[in-house]
Amino acid sequence: MVQSFAFLTRTPITSVGDDLTEFILRAPFSAHLRDTKTNQYILCNEFSKENIGLQSTQDIVGLKPRDVIEHRGLADQPSGYLEAWHRKLQNLLDKTYELSNQILNERVPVFQRDIELTVSGFIRITQTIRSPIFNNNKKIVAIASVDYDFAKQCELFYLFNFYTQYLPPKKAIENFLKFLGIMHYFSEMPTYKEMMTMLLMCRNSSIESVATQLKISKRTIQEYKTQLNRKLQGLNLNQLFIQLRTRNESNFSIWE
Repeated sequence: MVQSFAFLTRTPITSVGDDLTEFILRAPFSAHLRDTKTNQYILCNEFSKENIGLQSTQDIVGLKPRDVIEHRGLADQPSGYLEAWHRKLQNLLDKTYELSNQILNERVPVFQRDIELTVSGFIRITQTIRSPIFNNNKKIVAIASVDYDFAKQCELFYLFNFYTQYLPPKKAIENFLKFLGIMHYFSEMPTYKEMMTMLLMCRNSSIESVATQLKISKRTIQEYKTQLNRKLQGLNLNQLFIQLRTRNESNFSIWE
């Protein structure tokens, strides 16, 4: 993907070249472009708009990294975890400037891995590629960023743990089920222990194995399983496992 930026050399950057514009707008992941002279964003696509919480892709024009961070903080007012959430966004801002300076000094793409909570309350596990855009005089005139979100490939048990780190327990369960697209199957919200049981059993783990991992009795695990089946509508727990196991999971160490 980094090599695809090699031909994207247009000047001046404020009249973005057709190739670069097409790439940013049609990318199947979040992508945006920032002018290095003004430090302002000049282009983004629909995925980037949603991640930031903008009303329109045009709303990014003229914003600087701090503006984007502050906008994300104002786009939603989460309760109970707002302070930690803002600290995380401030860290992202600091990292943005650090990597920008690295690009300007080394003149090569840089990679960043991160875990963050979106303004919609969903976890994103991203690998960001920030690539310098050169003009015909070999001067860096912009930085193009593309974000690959690996959350849909993350193993369910680990992904749920991330939700519980960023959100209060009930909200973590609700948003996690919404993210997986299975919220409508539940007539009643599972408890935390029931969720842990469901996710461990989804690994093809036996009741004995789940009981050992959660350090509770097999009888209790069986009770959780019964409660989960009671709360499901339209399918049973085994059918839900089959649906969830169709996900293309990866064992990448994004959190290391």
